Amino acid sequence: SSPSSDACSYTNPNDPSDDPNPPYNGTEGRYPVSANPIPNGFPTPLSTGICGIGLSPTDLTPSDGVTITEDGTVIDMLNISGNVKVEANDVIIKRSRITGSGSIYTLQLAQGYKNLTVEDTRIRTYNPPSPGMNTVLVNGPATFTRVHISGGSDSIKSNSGDLTIQDSYLTGTYRQPGSHNDIVQVRKGDNYVIKGNTMLAPYLQSTSAFLFQSKAGGGGGPINNVLIENNYLSGGTYTGYTRESDFPMTGVIVRNNVFEADSFKFGYKSNDSEDANWYSNHDSNGLLLD
Repeated sequence: SSPSSDACSYTNPNDPSDDPNPPYNGTEGRYPVSANPIPNGFPTPLSTGICGIGLSPTDLTPSDGVTITEDGTVIDMLNISGNVKVEANDVIIKRSRITGSGSIYTLQLAQGYKNLTVEDTRIRTYNPPSPGMNTVLVNGPATFTRVHISGGSDSIKSNSGDLTIQDSYLTGTYRQPGSHNDIVQVRKGDNYVIKGNTMLAPYLQSTSAFLFQSKAGGGGGPINNVLIENNYLSGGTYTGYTRESDFPMTGVIVRNNVFEADSFKFGYKSNDSEDANWYSNHDSNGLLLD
């Protein structure tokens, strides 16, 4: 089917609705992310993005890619074919669909800007023209609510802190030789909240549903004040990472999450930080993990 047909159909996590990328062919493509249905109560493509509010792409106004430079801009009910760069404060993107390709990021909040709000929006990265693409990079405070993201090598990257991701469905990272796919990747920053999401990394493949690693290189630095709770998580080498490699990591809480059993290569967590507190997490069979 074409990328825009049956935009709000959904059968299983390995066939996300409205994803333009071809399935994995042994070398590259949209890789399987789960062996099981999403448990009741967690986000799916039908409860997030434009589908979650009863819209389809034909309800939206077509638009090319855009660079936003005016503070307070509101993007509403656009079907954007192209990448979006935000160079302004207090921008709101809602009830829209963004399909990016051929650049580094489908959606980017540029350095020096703040308070990006994205809600009820479908964000798609079409990778074959540029297989190293990522989907979202935020370089300042941002909030994502009820978004549906698929494609990209990584889904959301931030080193700036003050990031909230809630009630969203993040999946379908694009694999190619040497891929290290993270749904959420953080190397530094304070005040992260990741709550009530479905986050599905490549099944039994590197790297993670979330990676918090205070590591030199890649813009790394200290990480402080992180809450990861009430998410459904799968895949990865380890599904979740809290790694205090080169800088302090403090005030990290990982609690009340459900990890898909046996969806990872080595384990559900990789943690070497004494100040990362993992507790009350279960696997999808109901086993208490920590």
